[in-house]
Amino acid sequence: MIHAADMLNGILPEGLDTVCPECGERLGMEIKTPWGPRLVKRACRCVRERYQAEVDDRQRRADQARVDELFKYSLVSERFRESTFSRATETQDNARALKIARRYAEKFEEMRAMNRGLIFTGPPGTGKTFLAACIANELLAQGVPLIVTSILRLTAAGGPFSQSADAIRELTTRMNHARLLVLDDLGTERDSEYKAEQVFEIIDSRYSARKPMIITTNLSIQEMRNEQSMRKRRVYDRLLEVCYPVQVDGSSWRIAEAANSYEATQRILEG
Repeated sequence: MIHAADMLNGILPEGLDTVCPECGERLGMEIKTPWGPRLVKRACRCVRERYQAEVDDRQRRADQARVDELFKYSLVSERFRESTFSRATETQDNARALKIARRYAEKFEEMRAMNRGLIFTGPPGTGKTFLAACIANELLAQGVPLIVTSILRLTAAGGPFSQSADAIRELTTRMNHARLLVLDDLGTERDSEYKAEQVFEIIDSRYSARKPMIITTNLSIQEMRNEQSMRKRRVYDRLLEVCYPVQVDGSSWRIAEAANSYEATQRILEG
């Protein structure tokens, strides 16, 4: 039996008809040279696939190590960890958005190759962050290096993007090792030219690196398209180019949960 290791170590198979017992591909090929035809080795399909899998795994672990350095900026709370598709409640309002979120997680490698992300839009409390977190948790379970954070956290006073220009460039470079960046609450940052430039740095770096993003925002697509500020328009134009818009409608889940919690507390305290 000819082993994959033998092929990679340069052992020439005996004859053109020698085939791999696993995939059935021939292990030798004949080429023309000035000195006549010569028999040379080649790696079969299963060897190529195993080798590529090893390369991908090494790259994934290297990316994860770099992403781990940015863990302090992540929003990995207990509520985030509990946001999984198995806990999702499908309603008439969120059925389409939930289906798209599930499909995105299932087809992530295709989406990554196409540099396509998602932008969840809709009123506060309708489940945009929950859906983004469901995707992130599904991919984390598959070992995909990713970062989940918020615009507010990244651009806060004293935060990572309040540093020097060199430090910001280094940070965005490290962030781009993540296969997916999930940014929560776009549009809630303080309205100033300085903040707008910080947000642009984050989005533009990711855009230029052709790495996908998932964005949540209370802004509508129309509001983004009609934005008058040139700095903000630069951000929104890039996002709308590479992110598929998903409207999340319905009443606020947070208000409903608060009402249920109030009623339960009232029953206990007042009988």
